[in-house]
Amino acid sequence: MIDEVLQIQKGVLRHIEDVGFAKEWEKYTSKIKFKFIRLMASRVGFGSLEKRVRKNLTLPKVDLWAETPYPTEEDIQKKQKLQKELEEFKGYKEFLMIHK
Repeated sequence: MIDEVLQIQKGVLRHIEDVGFAKEWEKYTSKIKFKFIRLMASRVGFGSLEKRVRKNLTLPKVDLWAETPYPTEEDIQKKQKLQKELEEFKGYKEFLMIHK
């Protein structure tokens, strides 16, 4: 069971990393689907549950229904480049000396 879940998680991660996820959610129909999901979540009390969790964990309040820009393909590529640079940085001896 754990191996199956791990394989599913790796598949989702690959989908996000290969920019397929961003392309999928940039589509107009995907945005409509997301709005429908948000509507259904509000009907089952997801919003109120999140508010309680945020309050209990002393997290900042968030407008659950505010429009947020979706990451573009360019945004994801920039993030991947940054992650690669950070991995390369970890090889420098100065970094290794700090994190012993």
